[in-house]
Amino acid sequence: MKRVFSAVVLLAPAFLITRFMSPLAFFALVGVILGAAALEFCGLAARRGYQPQKMAVLPASLLLAYAFLDPRVDLQFVLALILLFIPLLALTRRDPMDKKFGNLIMTLFPILFLGLLAGYMVGLRILPGADGHDLPFLLLFVVAAADTGAYYGGRTLGRHPMAPRLSPRKTWEGLLVGVACAVAATFVARLWFFHSLRPLDCVTLGILLALVGSAGDLVESSLKRWAGAKDSSGLIPGHGGVLDRVDGLLFAAPVLFYYHQVMGTSAW
Repeated sequence: MKRVFSAVVLLAPAFLITRFMSPLAFFALVGVILGAAALEFCGLAARRGYQPQKMAVLPASLLLAYAFLDPRVDLQFVLALILLFIPLLALTRRDPMDKKFGNLIMTLFPILFLGLLAGYMVGLRILPGADGHDLPFLLLFVVAAADTGAYYGGRTLGRHPMAPRLSPRKTWEGLLVGVACAVAATFVARLWFFHSLRPLDCVTLGILLALVGSAGDLVESSLKRWAGAKDSSGLIPGHGGVLDRVDGLLFAAPVLFYYHQVMGTSAW
């Protein structure tokens, strides 16, 4: 129950910020999440003896995400700036030569992984009209439903491990329950706040977001395995760390964004 309680507590302010506050307020929420996730990633890297440039990871990640918020900031320019500046900054550090390149990679990876993918959540929020209010919370709501369903479905029905080397507790049965919960959550969203969704969208998005979110969870599980950690931190009761909670969202956000771009608002 601690897991469900934590999810409800986190979804409530996200609903208020997403639905009733400005895109800048939503970006601030994403910035807080990015900050915590960046620190957790650096902590995991440190367990393997690497020293990412912590003072560069968060500002660069935020700048990437901000490029989705402000059309005056060119995303390609920001990417070029990061890929030029961070390696030059690495040259000024007195890292051991056998760790210098690894430290550079452990700096660049979280910037791109966190900042660029989180930017798509911001990109959803700045879409015109009701979609900008509805899509970000739809993402949070459906991915949370899929994650909760997969967790409890795996605990009660799980018999066949999905990726035993990466995450022994994840099962195919849990994944199927998670997909079913995601589809159900999308239909609930259609009745609750996203009335323009068609039944076909509900089924398609439920399946897509659940599967992609599960893939993101496996990627983050492999990172924790590499670092020899059970969770990215113990910040959220019943869930682990912030990185443990946003891995699915990071992978699902671009999928929802481009699904909207391909289908177009006229289809909804």
